[in-house]
Amino acid sequence: MNIEQFCNAEKRKIDKMDFQIPHIYKKVGIIALVVLTVASILSLLFNSFISWNTDLLRPILKPLTIISMLIIAISEEKVEDEMIMKIRHRAFSLSVIWTVIYALTQPLATYGVNLVLNSEKAVYEDVGSFIILWFLLVTYLAYFHLAKRMA
Repeated sequence: MNIEQFCNAEKRKIDKMDFQIPHIYKKVGIIALVVLTVASILSLLFNSFISWNTDLLRPILKPLTIISMLIIAISEEKVEDEMIMKIRHRAFSLSVIWTVIYALTQPLATYGVNLVLNSEKAVYEDVGSFIILWFLLVTYLAYFHLAKRMA
């Protein structure tokens, strides 16, 4: 097998890979996201009004929120054509770029504000993985749905 045949075989394998799930899962992801958002808001309210410990819910709610947003992001549209694929590609590209910019600038901005307001307690802290993944998926979903409506 020469190099050209090998490259063509690998290209066919890559073209067959499909990271999308059926459209019905988009509704499942939206319902799960709404339920998790309501649960998060209720846990914040309970924590502020009643001295109820919500520390057990956070490690459960955070990954489930990311998973539900990922399900929405990788679900197919009812009509998946070349235009939708182009919008999806552009949305993923822009969301990665904006997330990198956010992850690099947000700690500096927070440190600068803390330095101005409270100089003795200013500490540089990196952005957590949950915030980075959440920002990535929110920017993707927002751009994708906005671009899809405008097209």
